[in-house]
Amino acid sequence: MYDPIHSIEIQRIYNFITSQQLRTLALTACNSQEGLSSLALALAQRHLLAGYNTLVVDLNLYRPSLQPLLNVQNDGEVDHLFPAPQLMMPEGKQIALTGVSPSAGRTPLMKLRSAGSLTEALKQWQTQFDLIIVDTSPLNRINANNIPAEQVAASCDGALLVVLSGQTSQAEVNEGIAKLNEAGAQLKGCILNDQYSPSLKTEMLREVNRLKQWSGWLGNLCQKVISNNRLLTLDV
Repeated sequence: MYDPIHSIEIQRIYNFITSQQLRTLALTACNSQEGLSSLALALAQRHLLAGYNTLVVDLNLYRPSLQPLLNVQNDGEVDHLFPAPQLMMPEGKQIALTGVSPSAGRTPLMKLRSAGSLTEALKQWQTQFDLIIVDTSPLNRINANNIPAEQVAASCDGALLVVLSGQTSQAEVNEGIAKLNEAGAQLKGCILNDQYSPSLKTEMLREVNRLKQWSGWLGNLCQKVISNNRLLTLDV
């Protein structure tokens, strides 16, 4: 599922990014499936609609989202870190985005892990693009095929940490922030993804269903009042 680019939440994040005058932005999360990639694509499209020439870099090698959409050859060793950026049309998007993913093989991966390689690539892209959004691997997911997320974040002008409400623990968030700070990343803020958190209206209706066990008529009356309340239908 992709975040609606015209939502208030996306607009607020967009306003924050532009106010910070960031040219390179790392989006990271503590764990996988916290909504990171869909947010990266939504923000990229929002900036494109505003006239910003935007590039999305897929460095989430644990669970790549852009790589399947790009014409990337995954066989054989290559020396260059990245192929040329390519146009892509993700599902659910109305405009084409420009994306890039690392070249296949161990050689580019090891080069990207060395100090300064990613920074140099970002500098070169800045000559072509107004904003570069980097989708990283999870901070707490460490394996031989990943580029450490905190290292990627430290190479960018700033980083935003995405937290899935009700799923990611406070201990995991603290650990993730500690890794970013230790690497020298500029953490600009946290984004709370409440996709799986029930709304106030949903919670109230759930409690009303319990009330029906004791008083059916009162429960039905409360259910009707809550369902028809315009205030509770608003997104907050």
